[in-house]
Amino acid sequence: MNRTPGQRAGLDAGTVLRAALELLESGGVDAISMRRLADRLGVLPNAIYSHIPDRMSVLDGLLDLVLAQVRPPARGDGLARVELLMRRIWLELKRHPDLAPHLFSRQQLGPHALRLGHLTATWLAGAGLPADRAGQAMRVLMIYVIGAAAAELPPPASRPGTGRASTATFEAGLRWLLAGIATEIS
Repeated sequence: MNRTPGQRAGLDAGTVLRAALELLESGGVDAISMRRLADRLGVLPNAIYSHIPDRMSVLDGLLDLVLAQVRPPARGDGLARVELLMRRIWLELKRHPDLAPHLFSRQQLGPHALRLGHLTATWLAGAGLPADRAGQAMRVLMIYVIGAAAAELPPPASRPGTGRASTATFEAGLRWLLAGIATEIS
């Protein structure tokens, strides 16, 4: 059986992404490059390209790896479950706030992002929101959660006093959105 260069190095996509997560946690999203990943793994960059084609794909994989950590609530009524899920997504993204803006730029979301969106829309519809409105409400909630996580980024030197949203601020905004959604439920 012929093996590719990446296989000869003992790599797979999961190993590459775990190394990328280490880089992310130690230096933020700017620390992630194919060369730095290769250095971390002790291989030449071409070994990585056998598994992940480019830096954007690494960021996509990281985002999905982070969202895989979000555990949906097992019980509760639709809106209560949605509220708890939004908090859990925010808390996970807040751990890696520089990944949050990456979510806005993606055309293709990973399976874990899609799963969380689907659950949200399903629970909203189950709470009585018409299906088309449930999809819209899900998008509004996700945009809010992602934006709130991105607000955790340290402010640029040119904009002191911005960034680092408090939990209380996030919670208040989430309650306002859910209260508005609740008025749409028939």
